[in-house]
Amino acid sequence: MPNLKDRVWSWLTKMFIKRSAQALFAEALGQALSGGIEISVAIRLAVAASPNFRLRAQLSEMHMRVREGNSLKTSLCKSWPDADPGLISALEVGEYHGCLPEELFAYARRVVPEAHRALARVNWRRPEAVKFAAALGRLLRDRRMTPALVEDAGRTAAESNPKFMQTIASIVHDLENGCFLGQAIGKHPNHFDAFFCGLVSEAQTREQMQTILELLGKV
Repeated sequence: MPNLKDRVWSWLTKMFIKRSAQALFAEALGQALSGGIEISVAIRLAVAASPNFRLRAQLSEMHMRVREGNSLKTSLCKSWPDADPGLISALEVGEYHGCLPEELFAYARRVVPEAHRALARVNWRRPEAVKFAAALGRLLRDRRMTPALVEDAGRTAAESNPKFMQTIASIVHDLENGCFLGQAIGKHPNHFDAFFCGLVSEAQTREQMQTILELLGKV
């Protein structure tokens, strides 16, 4: 039988962790997995993207259990028995059938119809960052990543925003001096949120980078 401390913690998590917060975690995890990011890393990024500190505490334990080799459903249920049944089902069905991103997106968008926009809002994503991701994702379809390509995407996104164009100039300078894109944009948290930078930093190929940027560029 749970002790008093465990019962109080269970009551607090039920009260303060809404389904919408769990849906945004599912959206973030789905985006990371759609970008081809390894499951343990994807969970870490999605946990960090959650604005609810109680949810982060529960999911951090889940992350630890996944790294130990447990299934996603088992990891979540052992870490947090009061998780939304819809989230548990999405993890179980998606993992079993090999369609995890799709099931996570379906759950997230049942609970929060425009979950991708809501996730961007809670992470304080700037409009110019979204435009930049969309522009660079388009350009990468048939071109390789170069500093000049990044500069052109930045010019498209900046429009009449001179401060953002200055940021792009700094990013291009860093790329020309050997930085990776994730490192370069990570130096500008006023324009690029941590989840955005985290996804970009994990891209290993042009195709993976393009997929991630197109996800981040959705409006």
